[in-house]
Amino acid sequence: MFNFVSAISFLLIIIAVFKDIQYAYQKKIAEQHAQLKQINGTMENIFSIIAHDIREPLTSVYDMLSLFEKNIITSQTAHENASLIKLRITLLNDALDNLLRWGGRNMQGTTIQRTDVCIDALYEEVYQFLMPQAKRKAIIWEENIEKNLIAYIDRDQILIVFRNILSNAIKYSHFGGTIHFSAMRNHGKVFIEIRDTGIGIPQDQLSSLFNYIQVPAHGTQGERGSGFGLFLSRELLQQNDGDCSVRSQPNMGSVFSISLPLSKKTHVP
Repeated sequence: MFNFVSAISFLLIIIAVFKDIQYAYQKKIAEQHAQLKQINGTMENIFSIIAHDIREPLTSVYDMLSLFEKNIITSQTAHENASLIKLRITLLNDALDNLLRWGGRNMQGTTIQRTDVCIDALYEEVYQFLMPQAKRKAIIWEENIEKNLIAYIDRDQILIVFRNILSNAIKYSHFGGTIHFSAMRNHGKVFIEIRDTGIGIPQDQLSSLFNYIQVPAHGTQGERGSGFGLFLSRELLQQNDGDCSVRSQPNMGSVFSISLPLSKKTHVP
């Protein structure tokens, strides 16, 4: 009887262990299925946005070349339209770059290469890249960057973050608006603020601005965004032990606050 009871007890233990294993396995499969479903939904949204953004500038280029070929428009008109098409293609290139970065990260194809990076030099590179876009709106640029301020980051990833946020600041600013970029040490970190005097963000969108892909909105001159630049920026910042928040009111502009890890090489007085 003792052996029989021992055998039954052992069998029940084995069954319980296998049940736990089976439950854990099923739970893991369900989680993976949910993640895959979410990624598929996200990718569908992204590609629908990108498809529209690709079609628009390509159609514009095709129509202009057809009219120019048939001598319907002059070279001066073609040149004026070429500037607008160039801007649209530049925005499209940024959207595609964001897409590739986001897709590579989700397929574990990106690696972080953190080094000591001077914030002043990084800002200058983004400034030179975005200046033609800002000049079309007569944007006033202001900056206040602490000297010898160095962050320990992946340079290329944070370059994308700066470009996304500053590009949005231009896109949603009125003609003759102001953008202010400041960077300084604060509580052992690099603290960056990007302020604009643009159209602002509705309060009901602020809580989900970085967490989900947004419905693309048009800028003050009809510029169209991709809808996932800020979503990508938050992920890249988190990979670099950084973070981002935003304060905004409609018609009062926006303030994006970014924190980054401070390099040990930054001089401490």
